[in-house]
Amino acid sequence: MRSFLQQPYPFSDNTGRKLAVCGGIGLFITLFLGVFEPFGFDALQNSEKWLHSFLFGCVSFFIALFFQVVVPKLFPSLFREEGWRSWKEILYLLITTVVVGAGNYALKLLLYPPTLSFSGFLEAQLITLQVGIFPICFVVFMKQLLLYRRYAAEASAVTDDIREEEQLPIAVHPEPVHTILLRGD
Repeated sequence: MRSFLQQPYPFSDNTGRKLAVCGGIGLFITLFLGVFEPFGFDALQNSEKWLHSFLFGCVSFFIALFFQVVVPKLFPSLFREEGWRSWKEILYLLITTVVVGAGNYALKLLLYPPTLSFSGFLEAQLITLQVGIFPICFVVFMKQLLLYRRYAAEASAVTDDIREEEQLPIAVHPEPVHTILLRGD
């Protein structure tokens, strides 16, 4: 596990890909809450349940998008690919999840009669972590697996090229017939 956490992890600058991943996370949250009806969603009417699921999905989408697109542009030196590791990616995603939890708590205060409390905030954090841990692990492990496969294929191709070059006959140059001798002062 330690070697996995220390592995280099590329920090992509592809905004389109980040938008797609954040959209997938928002969609996952919406569908998870709407279909499985955890955390009291089963007590809501169907249209209200889907509206609230959608709103929580939007909170996740916009906060994740902020952390994936805006923050790296504000602090580019922190997100240099040379120093980015798997543990940094996981920690960054967990920080993102904590902020999503705070956003979910704010939305919860708007949707349901508010009773502002620290225990309610902690409950929102726990619920967000319970739901968010699946996309976090999935994204990190899938990206790591895809990169491993790509780099392994590239390394294999380079190795094959080297083997082909080693098997080529070496051209033998005949010894020159005439020797030229130059003398100077």
